[in-house]
Amino acid sequence: MLKKRAEDRKDVGAAISPMLKEEWDRHKSRYATRWLSAMAARGAFRYVHEPWADVADYRDAVDAQSDTARRELIRDEHVVALAMQTSQRVLSQDRRQARYLRALLSHPSTPEALSGLHWVAPDLPRAIDWIGEGMPDDDSMKLEG
Repeated sequence: MLKKRAEDRKDVGAAISPMLKEEWDRHKSRYATRWLSAMAARGAFRYVHEPWADVADYRDAVDAQSDTARRELIRDEHVVALAMQTSQRVLSQDRRQARYLRALLSHPSTPEALSGLHWVAPDLPRAIDWIGEGMPDDDSMKLEG
């Protein structure tokens, strides 16, 4: 149901960076390959090469975290950077990363725009509707929400 609803929408797309593409290639499934091909075929796919302008501030805030949090935040920095350069939307099952990102919001070096990041577990019932609606701006889906 989720696959059909999201793929049928013309206003839902995907973005990928070189680092995310490498990660994708290592872990992709048959479904994921078909999904990405379908997104590319309909022009709903964007390849982002530019670095995130606020990455230095983000790293300063990350450096002030515990060793465990720092390790996790660095691991997915490329995902955060890509989202911040595009739609500020991330669909991820990684709830631990979302908790670390929420904690990061209180650090003074954290880029203010990070509070507007939507980090959503796609298996949540409300997420399915949100995706089907085109992932509109929704405070309850944001890190700060």
